[in-house]
Amino acid sequence: MKKHLLATATLGAFVVLAAGSDPNKTGGTQLGNQMDAYAIEYLDNNGMLEAGESVVVYYDATIGLDGTEAAYVTDQRVCYHKASRNSCIDLHDIQSVEATDGGAIGDIIDVTSVNGDRLRIEVAPLNGGDLFIAELERAWSMAQ
Repeated sequence: MKKHLLATATLGAFVVLAAGSDPNKTGGTQLGNQMDAYAIEYLDNNGMLEAGESVVVYYDATIGLDGTEAAYVTDQRVCYHKASRNSCIDLHDIQSVEATDGGAIGDIIDVTSVNGDRLRIEVAPLNGGDLFIAELERAWSMAQ
């Protein structure tokens, strides 16, 4: 009986989330050329990119995929956007990138700048954390 209730509750939660999701939006980590229109519009409308800057990889951390909490790497910076605030580190100022598997939390990426600023990015399980890490490291390498 307990298992049946748990299964029913899980199915109900899935149906509620699925019904509220927009089929035109893709979750998970996306390369810059694969970004959904809502994400590009959010970046533009909120002045999150510098002039001439292009997105290399993007991850929307919100369940509703609205861009209000997201991590992204451009050809110049790595940034985390939350509560209408951007925290960014220029790629050429990065001293280290450390990635760990946080289990149920997902991938945890810690970026440290040469002057000690730190940026933490958490990519939920099964949301392309490995792609985000690889593209961040590639962009950092190219900036050196």
